[in-house]
Amino acid sequence: MVRLDRLVTTLRNWGALGFVIEVLRNAGLLGIAYQTYEKTVAAKSADAQSRSEADGLLLPPSELMVLVAGSPDVDWFLRFGQSMFQILLGSLQKEGVGVESLSAVLDFGCGCGRVLRHWRAVQGPQLYGVDRNARLIDWCRGNLPFAEFATNTPQPPLPYRDQSFGCVYAVSVFTHMSEAVQEAWMKELRRIVRPGGYVLFTTHGESFREKLTPLERTAFTAGNLIVRYEQASGTNLCSAYHPEAYVRRQMSAGYTVRTMIPAGTREALHQDLYLLRRD
Repeated sequence: MVRLDRLVTTLRNWGALGFVIEVLRNAGLLGIAYQTYEKTVAAKSADAQSRSEADGLLLPPSELMVLVAGSPDVDWFLRFGQSMFQILLGSLQKEGVGVESLSAVLDFGCGCGRVLRHWRAVQGPQLYGVDRNARLIDWCRGNLPFAEFATNTPQPPLPYRDQSFGCVYAVSVFTHMSEAVQEAWMKELRRIVRPGGYVLFTTHGESFREKLTPLERTAFTAGNLIVRYEQASGTNLCSAYHPEAYVRRQMSAGYTVRTMIPAGTREALHQDLYLLRRD
């Protein structure tokens, strides 16, 4: 029997994955099919739920790590989260901002807390996490008691007042949204961040060029956003590729780009990273 993950790879190589996705979407089965795929990937790994790290926090079960990171690899889950946390702190410090001085910080698309767990020892800001997946939020509420959590709908608004946050970060979130959904959420983040506050997010940029088809590469070079399987927006199946010119032209409206760190230049940083300051 062919494993489901191998079947997906085969369909992608044959150029038939898009057709299958459209059939599943029309039948109302796309969500169920992709959930089955993620469970198959998670089943390959021993469940890590009972394992505690030195920080005393439990690790999420393999199935939840796959939902968030696309892999049940525990070491990668922890290393990536720690790396992103340190890059965020360093980027703010270069702006002259000490994280202890922030009144509130939001992890937008927090998943099962792979970055947020590393904020535990930071004194000062009130910590929040939001995600559209209620299972992930339930796990966070039960295991990361130092932060407050909420679920969100696929489209804005978020359940927060205007100008509530000094910093919002979204790690590997806009990489899995259609263009229209991205635009809506960038406007919403601007609403909840105070003037002079910061928004940090990551994208699939230049380092992913070779993964694109020749036609896609031409459009990417011209500064256009590429989105694959936008029918599955909000899941890991949907993949968005952002030229730097597009980010600066389209996504930074109402913001000033303060930092751009290319993928591969920092430990575990496999996506481009942008730090924007709200005007």
